[in-house]
Amino acid sequence: MRRKRRMALTRVGAGCACMVLPFAIAIVLFIVGHPSGPPRPRFDQAANIVLILWTLVSLPAGILVVRDAIRHRTRLSRDLTDGSVWGFAEVSVLPVSRFIVAPDERRGQFANVATAAPRPDTFHPVPFEVVHEATGEQRKGTQRTLSDDEARELATHAQARLWSWWLVWPAIIGTGWIVAAMRGQRPALGALGVVGFAWIAFRLWRIARIREALRKDSAAGVVVVVPGTAEEPEHEFLPESGMVWTMASAPTEWRLSPVDPDGKR
Repeated sequence: MRRKRRMALTRVGAGCACMVLPFAIAIVLFIVGHPSGPPRPRFDQAANIVLILWTLVSLPAGILVVRDAIRHRTRLSRDLTDGSVWGFAEVSVLPVSRFIVAPDERRGQFANVATAAPRPDTFHPVPFEVVHEATGEQRKGTQRTLSDDEARELATHAQARLWSWWLVWPAIIGTGWIVAAMRGQRPALGALGVVGFAWIAFRLWRIARIREALRKDSAAGVVVVVPGTAEEPEHEFLPESGMVWTMASAPTEWRLSPVDPDGKR
């Protein structure tokens, strides 16, 4: 455990180096490129390239590495203070850092702990007719009301934020391409930047549509139960969005929300 904390501290140093070292190299190149005699354009060009790479790659990567390393070190410290272990069927996991401590062959790995509201054992069914989209087959299904835990979970999914960190990198790269096209008169790079922003806009529009449909499902508070067949197990879906809610009485994968280790206290 203490070795893991030292490794996290090493990652903090590596992240700081990513943030500081390229910028220092660019400063040195600028100084060398402007001696007391005539300027040296090649050093200026090299410094500009280093600054672009520092802005687009090294600085964001360093910030993320330092942030994750500090979080990891803090969580390991909390595990040392707490002294408890989560025991699952096949592994034992520290509750905050999610570090696997047993069995020995998996020691050093990390576990992703996720949760979803369980389906109630009993419910009051309401008859409902269902038409299968792919085959057009009509089935006699039922509707049931979501439990309180399921309703809270669905409301959480419906309120999920539109913006995500995985949209930041295309935005940064697209901006860099557009700026490079404007400075170097290279329309191909500008076109790639425009395509990148168009992709981001499409993703945001798609997420917004899904979220709006989930809001309507949350307001309705019901799911449609489709009886199983020999080829397909019983499943439930949300009437507005069409998202599958349970499959064979188990929550579907998209519902599994990671348990936030920082919120477990």
